[in-house]
Amino acid sequence: MLDPGRVQSPCPPERPNLPPVRPARRHDAEEARLLPVSIGPQRASSDRLTRHSGWVILLAILVAITMAATVPTAPPAAAATGPKVAIIVGPGGSSTATFRRLADEAAAEASRYTSNVVRVYSPNATWSRVKAAIRGAAVVVYLGRGRGYPSPGYSTLVRATLDGFGLNPVAGGDNTTTKFYGENYVRAVPLAPNAVVLLSHVRYAPGYGESGRPQPTRSVARRRVDNYAAGFLAAGASAVIAEATGSPVYYIRAIFTRTMTLDAMWRAAPSRNGHVSSFHSTRTTGAIARLDPVHATSSYYRSIAGRLATSTAKVRVAIASATTAPPPRSAGRVSVPSSIDATGSTNVASALISFVNSVPDGSTIVFKKGGVYRLNAALKFAHRHNLTLEGNGATLKGVGGTTEASSLLWLGSFGGGNTGIVIRNFILAGNSTTPGVYKGGKEGAHGILIDGGSGIEISGVTVRGVWGDCLYIGSSATAVSFHDSNCASNGRNGVTVTSGTNVTVQRVAFPKSGYCTLDVEPNVRSEAARSIRFLDNTAGTWTNSFVSAEGAPGSVVNGVTISGNTVTGKSLLTVIGLARRANIVFTNNTSKVKAAGPVLRFAHIDGLTVTGNVQPLSSGVLASITDSTNVTYP
Repeated sequence: MLDPGRVQSPCPPERPNLPPVRPARRHDAEEARLLPVSIGPQRASSDRLTRHSGWVILLAILVAITMAATVPTAPPAAAATGPKVAIIVGPGGSSTATFRRLADEAAAEASRYTSNVVRVYSPNATWSRVKAAIRGAAVVVYLGRGRGYPSPGYSTLVRATLDGFGLNPVAGGDNTTTKFYGENYVRAVPLAPNAVVLLSHVRYAPGYGESGRPQPTRSVARRRVDNYAAGFLAAGASAVIAEATGSPVYYIRAIFTRTMTLDAMWRAAPSRNGHVSSFHSTRTTGAIARLDPVHATSSYYRSIAGRLATSTAKVRVAIASATTAPPPRSAGRVSVPSSIDATGSTNVASALISFVNSVPDGSTIVFKKGGVYRLNAALKFAHRHNLTLEGNGATLKGVGGTTEASSLLWLGSFGGGNTGIVIRNFILAGNSTTPGVYKGGKEGAHGILIDGGSGIEISGVTVRGVWGDCLYIGSSATAVSFHDSNCASNGRNGVTVTSGTNVTVQRVAFPKSGYCTLDVEPNVRSEAARSIRFLDNTAGTWTNSFVSAEGAPGSVVNGVTISGNTVTGKSLLTVIGLARRANIVFTNNTSKVKAAGPVLRFAHIDGLTVTGNVQPLSSGVLASITDSTNVTYP
């Protein structure tokens, strides 16, 4: 059972050993309106590593005409199963035909192990199509132009356009005009847990730069590798491998067929040069990066960065649980029996738990349409796989207490973690007597409590009147998606993450949160929260802060993206400053309520981007940023 103190810990400013949030000094009134970075079409020079001739150019034109008509440019049909491998070809000018050939080789190899191979090729490689392709992908292969930092023409790291993809501005155009989607875009799209990203023939990614310019120093090459990997690692990748020459086929084959560390896999590649040097990442906490130049101190054409001790076997396990097309549900649809009261008149917790435990994995459990199931204890289960709970508009009505045991749904780690769980179309009604109001000591009963597990999707759910959080995530849960739902009234936080990786909350409404809308808070040093994305949500009111991402000193919070959210009843008050944190992105969020600045309070952060936010101010400034590095804030 979870530690009650852990479950009931409110978000940081309310904790007894921390000072409360104090109003900042007031200054002249202003309205902070930061415009997003404009990313216009760009043209890049050809790569010096690729030789060109007239017949190659002619071939590129002919292949472009053929491929535009025949190459798939969208994710595969829903019938595809197995690990998702996304292969992207960006506009590369006269190199595009070469990139397509290498991509086809990679796709053919991947198809030997999975039917879920997604190809998006120029001239149809737009951001919307690439984003759909890489979401949930276990292996991402990108061939195309790259822009990184440090580089000529950039005095600072511009995360909107650098260290990501070079793509087509619109579908069906040419293979030359390029629009760059940088780190901020990449980190906002969740990959599969432990995904591997292969950047092939992409400038800056392994260290080298533009043709005709001097070779970079080792220091510059290291910074380029570190920066280029950061967004992909924040999106859930275990490693980013960059190679300026050759084919990605070796890596795809090794991932699927060999058991070894990613480090050993990289070191054994046919392209190895034997000049490996290593360094600790300054962008991604805990990551190691290695260079392997052609010569001891020049020609930086190979690199790897990430959690290098990760085994290919572990990657394969993560791959299997992260496929976007679920395996066939051999047990089919199973309805909740009519013998379990669906009128809400009697308690059915024990009977419902027994029934769920009796249904085999791979099933869809269908609840009575519009039924009401009265529960005096959580509907909890563990060690289940590929199980769907189809609510069908039914209500789970809590009548228990205020501790975690009285949560509505509890996906536990007792007996083993859950994988491949889908929860949809429920109303989860708590028994709070003060809906949406925080009551200290009574915040343990949540709407949904995820205690470990992997590959969990929640959608079409309404949670109301719970004493605790709408959604609580802990015990190192991975690959959790919560979307298109309504957290109508929760006594504590809308979403709490104490220990989890690759969590996405998107298009969820939070009309009334008793404490914080989003709280990322490891409670002890051993807990970590990585790759947390809070995107395109709406919030009404909160009482402590819109966002808090703090927690115990020594714990890890790395890669939190808050983007595209709207707050209608309060300000964007965000407080991140208790402990050392890394890679925080706060972009394009909007509040309609005036507040005294600073509203955004950041401290002790390595890698901070604050752009495009709209917050009317009665006084002061929008943001306070102290003791932080790699800051982007216009």
